[in-house]
Amino acid sequence: MAFKMNAVIHKGQDYEKYLRTSQRKRMEYIENEIRTFDSQTLYCFLNALRKRGRTLEKITGIAV
Repeated sequence: MAFKMNAVIHKGQDYEKYLRTSQRKRMEYIENEIRTFDSQTLYCFLNALRKRGRTLEKITGIAV
């Protein structure tokens, strides 16, 4: 899956709306990528997160 996200800085009235939209799109992309992992890749990914003291929830903002 090819994906490119451009950074946009918006300081107008709807700043928080655009920020939340951007964060939601990032979360959806990460979620879709994780769903495509096979079991071994998922295991390695979760171990790498755990070694760094992270959880999937901290990375994506969602509970899995």
